[in-house]
Amino acid sequence: MRTHLKNLIQTIVTGSPTEVRAVQKQVEKFWHDYYIPHREDGRKAFQVFLDELKNFDQIKDINHQAYFINTLKWPLLATGEKNFEEWADFILANIQNPSGKIRQAVIRATEYLIMGIQVDLKCFGKKGKKLASDIVDIIAKNRKRFGDIVMDVEDLVDRYFESKFKKYKYVSSLPAGVYKSLNILITDVLLRSEFYQKFYQDYLNELRANRKGFKPPKITLVDIWEKRQEIETKLLDLIDATNSVLKFDDIKDIIYNEAGNDSIKKSSLILITVRMLKS
Repeated sequence: MRTHLKNLIQTIVTGSPTEVRAVQKQVEKFWHDYYIPHREDGRKAFQVFLDELKNFDQIKDINHQAYFINTLKWPLLATGEKNFEEWADFILANIQNPSGKIRQAVIRATEYLIMGIQVDLKCFGKKGKKLASDIVDIIAKNRKRFGDIVMDVEDLVDRYFESKFKKYKYVSSLPAGVYKSLNILITDVLLRSEFYQKFYQDYLNELRANRKGFKPPKITLVDIWEKRQEIETKLLDLIDATNSVLKFDDIKDIIYNEAGNDSIKKSSLILITVRMLKS
């Protein structure tokens, strides 16, 4: 089975777009047809993707690197909990990639890594029922893993911060680049809901209690997430009030789409959007 997946990976990193799409469907089929009924053997087979991470930089071009990352949904769901640290290292390295296409693929992949780990005791048994100690230990370990990766991303946010970013009030307004991608990774994936925000706050509280002199991150990205929700709500109200021909998703696409490097064209699109809303 590993050989079969390894052959599929070879097509993903060298094939034409049509060939890659066909192979990606085969990877999904493998997950449903083999991994689901044979979890342990399936997980071991999917680890071939983990083995390929060391060859990622040798993939011939950005498009094929993105194809590889965009296929990781199924390997991440199968192996993410067992091999969380290795996947987290890959994500942290490549969210800093100069290519916006790679960073966007990493953001999508991270969602499946987080989805694949159990962090909520409610997933096991009925309320009030005592859980086995090994399950409690797994949940505690995964919550720490989750907190660690959020804090690592926040450290990167601090590292990539430049004074010119101070004038931008919202993540959506930031210029395309690593700093914006890091913020999107947190607001759209890692801390996308109160559910995950609470886990991270609990993690920080525990660090404060256990580490003398511990200081929380300088930038509170939960606040950024809340501000984003606020402005998106106001934008929806504005669209409704003006009966604009633009849809909310159209505007989000203009703001978040990082394809290409023509910042003048992007700025023009945003100006056109504002004018259309006001007209």
